[in-house]
Amino acid sequence: MRTARGRKSTLADSLSVAARAVLLFSLAITCASCLGSYEPPKPPSALDHAQVLMGEKAYDKSLFRSVPETGEVSQLLAGWPADREGAALVVVGNRGARFLGRDGAWKRTVEFSSNRYGQLQVVPLDRGGAYGFLTRDATLIGGLVLYDRDGKELWRYSSFWGIDDSAAGFLNGASAPAFVVGLNGFGGIRLLDQKGSELWRQSEGNVWHVEILDPAGDGNGKILNSNGSGHLTIRDDSGAVKTRFTTLGYVSNFTLVRWGQEQRAVHLLIPPTRSTSGFSSGKAQFRVLDSEGRQVAQLDAPLGDLLVSIAGTSVAFKRGLSSFAVLQDFKPMQRSLLFLYDEAGRLVYQETIADACRGISAFPHDTGDTLLVGCKDKVWEYKPTQNPVETRAARE
Repeated sequence: MRTARGRKSTLADSLSVAARAVLLFSLAITCASCLGSYEPPKPPSALDHAQVLMGEKAYDKSLFRSVPETGEVSQLLAGWPADREGAALVVVGNRGARFLGRDGAWKRTVEFSSNRYGQLQVVPLDRGGAYGFLTRDATLIGGLVLYDRDGKELWRYSSFWGIDDSAAGFLNGASAPAFVVGLNGFGGIRLLDQKGSELWRQSEGNVWHVEILDPAGDGNGKILNSNGSGHLTIRDDSGAVKTRFTTLGYVSNFTLVRWGQEQRAVHLLIPPTRSTSGFSSGKAQFRVLDSEGRQVAQLDAPLGDLLVSIAGTSVAFKRGLSSFAVLQDFKPMQRSLLFLYDEAGRLVYQETIADACRGISAFPHDTGDTLLVGCKDKVWEYKPTQNPVETRAARE
C-alpha cells in the first residue's frame, strides 16, 4: 500500500477500523482513570476573577457586539475578507461567522454545515481573494474540515493519529493554497492540496502547532511547526527541514503576528515555557521573532507562563505609533490574560478576563485604531483614555 509520491504508508494507517476502535477505547479508559485522581492546581489570586492588574485608567473597555450565533469566538479579522462582503470585520466562531459593519451592524451571516467544537479561521482559497473557513487546533475527533464562504463542507481529512493543528497558505508560487497538517503522536506532518489530497508526509513527533509564513507575499511561503521536543522548525515546500531552533525553551504554541507598521503577519510570537507547577516563575517573557527566527523583541509577561493559547497584533491607537497587544487563554480554566505594550515595548495594561478569549484584531478608524477582543460570544472594544496624565501614570 502506497501513499502520494510513492511513500509507503505507516502501520497505523493500515490498521483495521476495529483495531483502531479497540486501541482508542483502551486509551480512553486509561485517560479516564488518570483524570479521576487528577486535581488541577489552584490558580493564583491574580486569575481568581476578572480584574485589571495594571493600568486600570489607561484604557476604556466597552461592548462592541454580542454574537451568540457564532458559537465560541476563535478569530476576529478586519479588512479582508470582510471588504469583499461590504463589511469591516468578520467574527468567526465554531458554529458560524458574522460579517459586521464599522458600527457593529450585521452585513452577512454564515452557518457551518456541520457542528464544530474547536477553533476555525478564515483561509484563502486562491490568490484572488476567495476565502473559506478551516478547522484549526485539537481536531482529534472530527478531523480537519474545510468550508466554503457559505459554510458548506468542501472536504474532510482525518487520521488515526488525530490532528493537532492545520494551516493554509501558498507554497512554491502556486495559485492554489496548500494545507499543512500537524498530527498527534507519531503521525508526523503532512501536506494536502486544495482538494484535500495528500501530497507528502514527513516524520515528526507530536506536531503541536503549524503555520505557513510568506514573508514577501509572493506565494513562496515556508512551513513552520513545533514538536514534542519543543523545537520550532522551519521547512521548505517539500517538507525538508531547513532550520531547527533548540534554544528558545520549550515551544508548543506560537502564532504569526503583525509587528510595528506591518500590514501582514510576518513575525512570530513565542509564549513563555508553560509552568507545570501551577505557579508562575515571575520571569515570564514573550519573544517576537522575524521570519528567519531572529529575535527582535522580548516583552515582560507576568503570569504568561500559566496559560496556553496565544494571539497578538500590532495596534496603532495613534497614527504612526505602534503599540502591541497579546491575548492568552486556557479554556479548561475559563481564564484569559490581555497584555498591552506601548511603542517602546513597556507593559502598560494587563487584565484577567473570566472567559476563554481567542479573537484579537486592530480595528482601523480615521484617527487611529481601536483594539477588539473576542471572548466566547462577545466582542469587546478597547480605546485609550482621554486623560494623558492617567495614561502616563499607568506606564510608570
